[in-house]
Amino acid sequence: SRLSSLVIIEGLNISPESNPDELSSLLPQGISLVSKTSCFIHKTTRIVGGAQVHKAKDGSWVVSIQKGNTHWCGGSLIREEWVLTDQQCFSSCVPDLSEYSVQVGLLHLNSSSDHPRLGIAHVVCGPEGSNLALLKLAK
Repeated sequence: SRLSSLVIIEGLNISPESNPDELSSLLPQGISLVSKTSCFIHKTTRIVGGAQVHKAKDGSWVVSIQKGNTHWCGGSLIREEWVLTDQQCFSSCVPDLSEYSVQVGLLHLNSSSDHPRLGIAHVVCGPEGSNLALLKLAK
């Protein structure tokens, strides 16, 4: 199953000062922070549908991944500086991150001006065959 591709590393302490090269040495064999090759062939389909959210007691985990000034993909904030999303949001594991930003807690796309934009520092792609990607947010 695809879920078996998810690797959870207990005891791995990631802080804003963490060096990606040092973190790579702590990861299990076959897992890397940045791949030098393309992770997938970009498809024209993306995850669509679902139920509309009208009110949320706490939507602070909802993330809008923006390409330019347009909503591109969704994600979930899983730690203060880490977002879980789908690799298909990016054309490769080494995208030009300057064109991407995120907005946390954005439940309605027409209210985007109320939420600050944050940059993306790194993309962490899951192992081959995985659709998961982690985004480390920039300070």
